[in-house]
Amino acid sequence: MDPWTDAFLGYLRWERGASPHTLRAYRRDLEDFQRFFCHYHGRPAFEPLAWLEVEDPDIRAYLAWLLERGYHRRSTNRRLSALRTLFRYLQRSGFRRDNPAAVLPNLRVPEEPPPVLRSEEVHALLKLFRWDTFWHLRDALIFGFLYGMGLRVGELVRLTVEDLDPSRTWVQVRGKGRKERSVPVLPALQAPLARYLDERSLHVTPDRPHGHLWVNRRGRPLTDRGVRYLLRHYQLRAGLLRRLYPHLLRHTFATHLLQAGVDLRTLQELLGHARLHTTQRYTHPEWSHIERTYRETHPKA
Repeated sequence: MDPWTDAFLGYLRWERGASPHTLRAYRRDLEDFQRFFCHYHGRPAFEPLAWLEVEDPDIRAYLAWLLERGYHRRSTNRRLSALRTLFRYLQRSGFRRDNPAAVLPNLRVPEEPPPVLRSEEVHALLKLFRWDTFWHLRDALIFGFLYGMGLRVGELVRLTVEDLDPSRTWVQVRGKGRKERSVPVLPALQAPLARYLDERSLHVTPDRPHGHLWVNRRGRPLTDRGVRYLLRHYQLRAGLLRRLYPHLLRHTFATHLLQAGVDLRTLQELLGHARLHTTQRYTHPEWSHIERTYRETHPKA
């Protein structure tokens, strides 16, 4: 990466509170554009000053190239957003007068309901969790925080012991852009959580103590990669054909709450969405549920 891009990623991290996952995605998308730009203009390598030469036809050609390669429109929009944010940073830093990506609108994406686990799949997973050892306790609690409380994986791994209130009934969650919200701990998780905290200090590396809530088997803070590996392990044990990942559990949490009658405003607060529009995407599976129930129960349907 060139120094300007490194400075931009540093700005995202320290000024906007971007998560490591977001930073990796931005870095990956910008590297992809750099490779395209060099190939498109016949250059051997990308130089930092090339960011001053990029114009909107270059970005249009890049988007067309992505679509020709079969990239989803949502993925293409994400890459356009990364470029738009980078050039806005270069503008504010005085390196560019314009933002060549700002004149390009996002591609229209058909509204699709987010993927969710079926009830039988959730039950198959729940049957696997036990509470007999510290590590089984940790795994069950992590699943409970993701599916039962709707946390993002980045929010989960950033939790510290101090984020829990003394009664262990609420947890302070730091979301995107350093926004904080309070999320209730499920009653079924409160007693296991207290047991986990009682034993946690025994499993933290003595020479490298830390305050992170979740501990890996080496006594260090659990990472988002570790959580994904853990879910993959339970996916295989449950015999699920689809990939189990943290955000799938968050989608399932939101959908199941809507189906149970939770209003959108409450769900927005629990999920930590800045805009209600983001939460409204979950109304699609909810309406499908209502329509199915209507057809199955109404005598004239």
